Order: sequence, then C-alpha cells, then structure tokens
Amino acid sequence: NIIFGVSVIHNVKDVRDLVYSELEKNGLVKYSFKKSYDELESIEEKILNDNKDKLEWIEINVVGTKYIVKVEERKVNSESNEFKYQSIVSSKNCVLYEVNAIKGEKIKNNNDYVKKDDVVISGYITMPDNSKKTTMAIGNILGEVWYTINVKYPYTYYEERYTGKKKKVLVMHFYNYNFPILSFKKYHSFKTKSKELVNDSLSGISISIDTHYEINVISNIYTYDEAIDKAIETGIEKLKSDNDKIVDIKDIDILSTYNNVDNVNVTYFVKAIEDVTKIINIENLDEEKFEKE
Repeated sequence: NIIFGVSVIHNVKDVRDLVYSELEKNGLVKYSFKKSYDELESIEEKILNDNKDKLEWIEINVVGTKYIVKVEERKVNSESNEFKYQSIVSSKNCVLYEVNAIKGEKIKNNNDYVKKDDVVISGYITMPDNSKKTTMAIGNILGEVWYTINVKYPYTYYEERYTGKKKKVLVMHFYNYNFPILSFKKYHSFKTKSKELVNDSLSGISISIDTHYEINVISNIYTYDEAIDKAIETGIEKLKSDNDKIVDIKDIDILSTYNNVDNVNVTYFVKAIEDVTKIINIENLDEEKFEKE
C-alpha cells in the first residue's frame, strides 16, 4: 500500500518539473499511501483544470509500488506537423488494434497486419462516381507491438533513497566517539557530510559541522517466484519509461527463466498496445493523374 517511486514520462524537462510539482501538491509522492482509482481520476482532472494552458492530457497509472505518469503538453500557436494533404501510416510493424479515422479513407481495419509505413488512413478518397479527391487525413491508430525483454533480478535487494530532507549538526569528536551538540531531532537513517572546524590532536578532541541527509533504506529478500514477478515488473516499467507511446500492456508470456545463487534471469515476451500514428505528406493529385496510374 506504499508508493516507493514516481516517474513522469515526457521528453521536456520543464513539463516534467511542472507535473512533479502538481503531483506533490496532490499528495502523490514517494513513501505515501496508494490512492484509489477514483482519487487518481479526480487528481488527473484537477491537474488539467489547473494547467489548461500547459497540459493537454495526463494519465496516472499504478505499476507495482510506483506511479507512472504520462502527460501530453498543450501546444498553443506552435508549428503543427500537419500537412495540407496527408495520409496516416503505421510507424511500426504491428497488428492493428484500433483505427480511428476522422477524415480520410480507412483502407486497413482492426486485426490487419501492417508493416512500417503502410498506409492505414489515406488522404486519397474515392468518391461515389469513382473519381479521386485529395484531402488531409485525420485520425490515429493503435497497434499491437511485440517486445522481448530480458531482466536479471537479485534475490536480495538493497537500496538507499534520499528523501530530500537535511539538517546541520554541530558535533564534538573524542577519539572514536561522537557527541552531537544541540541536536534534538534525529533521522532514523542518514548519510553524513562533515566539515571540520577545530582539531586538537593532543587532546584527541575535534569539532565539526555535519550535514545529515535523510535516507530511506529498502531491504528485501525475495523467493524465486517473487523475484520473477519483480523482474517482470522492472522490465515493464523500463519499457514504459523509454516509450511514451505505449498505452497498455496486453499480454506477458514468460519464455525462459534461469536460476542461480544470487539472482534469477527472466526472458519474456510482451504484447503492448501502442500509438503507431505517423503522418506523411502527399501530393495533390488530380483525377487525370489517377487515371494514368
């Protein structure tokens, strides 16, 4: 029930920073309790309403103990990648999962296999009298794309994560003993950076100002089955963080596992639903040119 990580997927740092700030305002931070599905939907709506001029769309997914947040920036008066005449093709080899044709002629259907750059929604429309008209195809396509993932995951997991909290402490050192001075609040776990102020080698006494950086220590020992689950979870998180076009994971098939003393090596096959929409420019061909072809 605890969230141990928050990842915002976007290639613009300013957008990521904005979303991280909004998530924090709404309590979606590390080491907080998981929110319900309804709460996450409400937070998505609030963030969009508060940033109407900056954000077009946001989706918060819970993956294991982590929030994976996908976001689309609202581009106002920016240069469009649309052409006056265009077709929509597939950006990858895939099986079509969903074809949404708003304008143009849909020449491929759901469950059709297409190769990269195959036309799915054409800007060339056939009219009732069999004449041809050129238009700007509008729509989007989702495809089922396949990935093979290999992950090695340890049975013993240890991680130190900084919380962002820190404090300065005046410390007196006497040989191997340390005596904090005027330090009332102690962190359970922390890393220390020390700056020495006084050092009397004859008495063995020194005084320093130490900066304590609070950390949370994560330490787990997994069974064989648990390590396999964590390997799959880790690989999926990495896949999604590297590819913001992935909408959903449809299916996972384990191909092989290799067990040794320290870790398990898992190879598995993933079917992902991905936005494979790609727009290409087309010529404004008149009817005579079509007849010649």
